[in-house]
Amino acid sequence: MSFYHILPSNTSPNYFPKNNASQYSTPVDNPYDLSGSWELALMNMTYTNCVKTFNNDTMVVKETCSVSKFIYKTTKPVKVPLSLPKKGTPLDIIYNISREINTKFKGILSVTESNDKKYYTWKFQVNKGFIILSQTLQRAVFNLWSDVLTAYDLDSQNYHPVGSFALPTNADDLFIIWLPSSYKNQKIVVKKEHTTIKAEALVEYFNALVPNTIASLFLEKGNNHFKTIKCHNDKNVIIFSKEFLKALNVRHGGQFRKGMQQFLEYDFHDAFKSEWSVSIYYLDEIIPYSPTFSREIVLTPVSFKKQSNAISFINKQINDDRIVFSINKSNYMELTITDKALTLTFSNTLSDIFAFDKISYTGVGKYSASDTFSLSRRIQYLFIYSNISEYIRIGDTEAPLLAVVPFNAGESCQLLTEKVFKMPMYVRLLANHISQIDIGIYDGSGQLVPFLDDSVTTLRLHFQQTT
Repeated sequence: MSFYHILPSNTSPNYFPKNNASQYSTPVDNPYDLSGSWELALMNMTYTNCVKTFNNDTMVVKETCSVSKFIYKTTKPVKVPLSLPKKGTPLDIIYNISREINTKFKGILSVTESNDKKYYTWKFQVNKGFIILSQTLQRAVFNLWSDVLTAYDLDSQNYHPVGSFALPTNADDLFIIWLPSSYKNQKIVVKKEHTTIKAEALVEYFNALVPNTIASLFLEKGNNHFKTIKCHNDKNVIIFSKEFLKALNVRHGGQFRKGMQQFLEYDFHDAFKSEWSVSIYYLDEIIPYSPTFSREIVLTPVSFKKQSNAISFINKQINDDRIVFSINKSNYMELTITDKALTLTFSNTLSDIFAFDKISYTGVGKYSASDTFSLSRRIQYLFIYSNISEYIRIGDTEAPLLAVVPFNAGESCQLLTEKVFKMPMYVRLLANHISQIDIGIYDGSGQLVPFLDDSVTTLRLHFQQTT
């Protein structure tokens, strides 16, 4: 009592649209209901002998970096903590905090003490983002008028002189947030360019466009002062455009926490030609500053016939001229790192493909592989598993293995390979009722073999009753 069942990987697309050459399911329209003891074996297999060189394999670049370098490498808001002050006079504490800010934000933000040590001038030196100050830093320590700094603020000096304050005791009370100008925001145009608008209409239009849960604009007619009130909401920031700021005669361009800004008499002279707008930034995610910045590089599924083309692809994905891959005349891969602050770490699969002896390399140097660069992922065997066979012992584990097939990589990526077992390995059937057969084809590292998308695998199974 025996029979055969042939299993192509491209059948049953209506039932299993995700079937592919390495993992597929086949429904048995007339289920098998077998009596007695049965076993099965893989008699022969055909497969395409070409695989994808990379299949979402990863490497990670880690870089030791300063605050300024870190914030320029991310597109998200970054929270930078400041040290809790030690005991001392308020003026000494303020001076030490300002020195820490100048050190951490070198090239971005500077805080300068006046000769009489009563005022500090803040200079924001870049146009790529905004600075948000913690409430303790803004109000208690530096007596600043605004908690958001832009590069075009009209007044960068303390509104009030610094003085005595309660010593901060909570480590989370002192921080600065870097907000990239490219971060997710909603731009609201209050006045289009080359149009005129009256002050009363401006207030009405602003309040109609900007949600009152974020901010409101008022006009004090007696002195022609505009006043903005930011509602208590730590999840968004409102930023006035530079042109709007000048027209309103606003001191500072942005607000974060609950607060009011009252300004000088507005001046619309020669301002109507510009567009006036505000931008609302939504702080959905604020990442903490870390002295180490990590970036994951994913090598997307693709197949290469030449090592040189694969090398060009890798370098393009990394996109960092401090990390360069090359290949020598022996087809051995070489890695060159020109920055001592960099560490490159490979996944185990990539390390095997590249034939590097280690998975991590740090600092300046030229590192060479110990074997040829494998376009076929260094696959030597195909491990065929099914859902209908009993588990057998494989090394120190058990798995429903049907067979192990030698894999011969091809150069043309078109050649069909057939493996015929003259002495097939029979394994016991897991159950006598079979309504669906699942097949999985894995490499030696336990990953599904990434055959090309148009590849087809065919298995021929033999079922036989045992005595």
